[in-house]
Amino acid sequence: MSKKVSIKLVSIRYGGDDIGDDIELEIKIEDKTFKLKKQIKYGIALTVNQEVAQLEFANDTLATEVVVTVTEKDLLFSDSGQSLKNLEIRSTILPLEFIVEVKVQERKVTLRKSTADFTLNFVAEEKEPQPT
Repeated sequence: MSKKVSIKLVSIRYGGDDIGDDIELEIKIEDKTFKLKKQIKYGIALTVNQEVAQLEFANDTLATEVVVTVTEKDLLFSDSGQSLKNLEIRSTILPLEFIVEVKVQERKVTLRKSTADFTLNFVAEEKEPQPT
């Protein structure tokens, strides 16, 4: 029986510059997409603790990409940023914690454009097999 791994979004930290608080988050891992819409205030860390994907090991190592898009919704112009992380998970080294950082720059017509930094903390843990 092959091992499964659960990838959880543990928390989101909103730093850098304040660009607003209507945040949409999209996380893509292989063919799975997780979406979260939340009001997140600037300067705080939000605890999430939600599973975003379950993956299966074909052998002892699983290589995948994590694509994270963060969007701050505005009436006229929404601000968005994206980051990609190549992830290698070994079944013998679990749990595995990792971070994805996303920069989101405001799209306003001024010389200085604010840039927010979103830090997403994840953990990959072995998924216990369900009794049948």
